[in-house]
Amino acid sequence: MRDYFALQVKGKELFPAVIICVLTGWLYVGYDFLSAWWFGQEQAGEIEVNGRLFTSWGIDLAVSGIYGIVSCLSIFFILRRMVDSLSCGEERFETDYRLRDFSFLVIKGILLSLITFGIYWPWFYAAMLRYFARNTLYKYNYFDFGGRGMALFGLITLLVILPVGILVLSMPYFPLSALFMPHGTTSMLLFWSSLITILVVVGCVAMMFMAVRWTIDFSWNDRRIVLKAPVVGGIAFLLGQCILCVLTFGFYLPMMQLRAYRYFVNRTVIGHDQVEKRFGFTLDTWSDYGFMLGQMLLVLVTLGIYTPWAIARVSSRLISRTFVEPVEEGIAMPA
Repeated sequence: MRDYFALQVKGKELFPAVIICVLTGWLYVGYDFLSAWWFGQEQAGEIEVNGRLFTSWGIDLAVSGIYGIVSCLSIFFILRRMVDSLSCGEERFETDYRLRDFSFLVIKGILLSLITFGIYWPWFYAAMLRYFARNTLYKYNYFDFGGRGMALFGLITLLVILPVGILVLSMPYFPLSALFMPHGTTSMLLFWSSLITILVVVGCVAMMFMAVRWTIDFSWNDRRIVLKAPVVGGIAFLLGQCILCVLTFGFYLPMMQLRAYRYFVNRTVIGHDQVEKRFGFTLDTWSDYGFMLGQMLLVLVTLGIYTPWAIARVSSRLISRTFVEPVEEGIAMPA
């Protein structure tokens, strides 16, 4: 028997938290543009700024820290309202999120992330997920999160930082080599530069898959909730979706989001030693695509003001099609 999820939340309930986050984001982007323009004017000698106010590291870090804190606190209020409105079958989810405890966690995490130039961020992200999980109740049992910051840091280093570092360090080499090497080596240099670029793209897509796999690692009532999906197959699936997005100039993006959601939901399982239940999602392909595209266009046209209603309507639509059902065959849980 399938138990379907339900989410009853309105856009106006999310409006204050979402709009504050959106406006802070616009201010942050505006500061970046102003800082870049000011720096360009200073380099051109057209203006002089004592202390380089808009290009100093201190001001940049402070602005980034404020934006990070406001964004995290907005997520706190959004998640609390949405989880309190969530149910599965006839049972509702409950939250015990406390602003004071979460604020301390966020301020500590943002400060350590800034001081360490981002190195601490994976541990901070893991701590936030663990906080939300441990303070979410369903059928008199709290959840827990099993992901570790060190594992996420390793994934980011291996799949993103290392390939991008290789690309950046090799970029000055290719044009210089083309000048001093025989003419026939130009094609070889082009081949290697293309190969490194492809390596970076594949690494970023692989990071997307591994990040989702790392995130879906919860426990509840002595059972684990994890993703049971092949690594190579999952990366190939996401890579294909990204290619379709590029070839269609972004019009495929809503379909990519829908298919990715279905892919991961359909491969999420619950169990102890063996799989006991699995999640699923029913996709109404073109109807859902048109709905998603319309919501995205409304967000763009309103410069983000429509975002609270888009979040509420898209989340309610997708979650209402999501279910959990028992599995008859005994299948081993992922390690």
